[in-house]
Amino acid sequence: MSGDGEQFGDGLAEELIHALSLYDDLQVIARASAAAVRGHGLDIREIGRRLNVGVILDGSVRRAGNRLRITVQLIDVNDGHHLWSERYDREMTDVFEVQDEITAAIVDKLRPQLLSARSSAAQRHSEDPEAYALYLKGRHHWIRRPAGTMEAIAYFEQAVKRDPTYALAYAGLADAYNTMASWEGGILPPREGFEKGMSYAEQALRLKPDLAEAHTALGYALHHYRWEIPQAERLFSEAIRLNPRYGQAHHWYSHLLVGTGRIEESLAESKIYLNLDPADPMSQLHLMWHHVMAHNFDQALSESGRALANDPGFSWNRIFQGWAYLGKGATGEAEATIRKGAELSGVNVQLSFLGHAQAVNGNREDALRTLERLTARSVEQYVSPYELGLIYEALGDRDHAFALLEQAYAERSPWLVYSREPRLRHLHGDPRFDALLARITRHFGEAPADGTR
Repeated sequence: MSGDGEQFGDGLAEELIHALSLYDDLQVIARASAAAVRGHGLDIREIGRRLNVGVILDGSVRRAGNRLRITVQLIDVNDGHHLWSERYDREMTDVFEVQDEITAAIVDKLRPQLLSARSSAAQRHSEDPEAYALYLKGRHHWIRRPAGTMEAIAYFEQAVKRDPTYALAYAGLADAYNTMASWEGGILPPREGFEKGMSYAEQALRLKPDLAEAHTALGYALHHYRWEIPQAERLFSEAIRLNPRYGQAHHWYSHLLVGTGRIEESLAESKIYLNLDPADPMSQLHLMWHHVMAHNFDQALSESGRALANDPGFSWNRIFQGWAYLGKGATGEAEATIRKGAELSGVNVQLSFLGHAQAVNGNREDALRTLERLTARSVEQYVSPYELGLIYEALGDRDHAFALLEQAYAERSPWLVYSREPRLRHLHGDPRFDALLARITRHFGEAPADGTR
């Protein structure tokens, strides 16, 4: 409330969740899931059911200049009873003290239920309150990616300008640039996005070698751009050891496991991510992605129904539902569903899904028009040659398709670590594709990406 109070409140919630998660036996739902049920007028019991929690921390933040007023209340979802409530009036310079005070008060109220709860020491990442506020704003925008990514970068950059030792803000920059070069954004060439992402992640690790967020960001870049699979896996495993409740570590580790054919392990990590962050659209989407990549198309469609019921306006839910239909051979349903998703956002990678579905469904003229739109856009903004190549292949022009796949290989397209990709399955056995796959997997240092030996 009052200016940037909402952004500050979102960030404070994230910091409180992190601090509370350090207590053994205390399972805390991630902030994105908590935020997803906010503002819909839901009953406390319904919120508890959706998030599978027994206690809810509710609060508000008002900021006027350097003055903060934070109100918090702890509510039992079973009967709506207020276990505890408090109001804090502080100067902005006292924000860290307020955070610690609130955390201690909550744990004190929960201790009779937890008995043996013990806390690891929470690390203070910056002692500059303004840098801290800028970082929180950056995370507030990043979770709304890709629309909020540029705003996130601006805030993270301001944070490190104020505090050049702020490792968490460098990790935020790494996440932002990595996702701009991946399927989540697809608006930067891999070299530009991932090189910046790796540089920022390495800077964060120099400052804080035990920062789970930095290990995860570097692992993501090494997996998708450098194709250094064993090292990326070590980084993800270390991130999970450092902070087993950091959902993104499980999320992106699952991606690596799919790429190396370890489907059951990937499913386990996908479920951990979903349990940590059950209402986050990305966690539900990721479970759909896992089943599509595992060629479990019926299960993917089942998951898509739940995801769409929770968030019908999230464009990727439509894209992945259509992807599952395509895998089943229901090409008409696939095209219609993917079109709905592409119309919601219009981002390049979603348009490429549409062009491919149109071509597979026999709508050649529509596919060519979509291809022309993407080619025209590529003059002024990045469009992945991998995505264009799949459309040409579906149109029957394999020579042009393989020329673009070779260009994608030269660029280190992040898509190429996923040879289980259903849109590629009929290419296995083509000598050109098998030779390309062999060159890719030589980088891996282990089993080929389709799980064969």
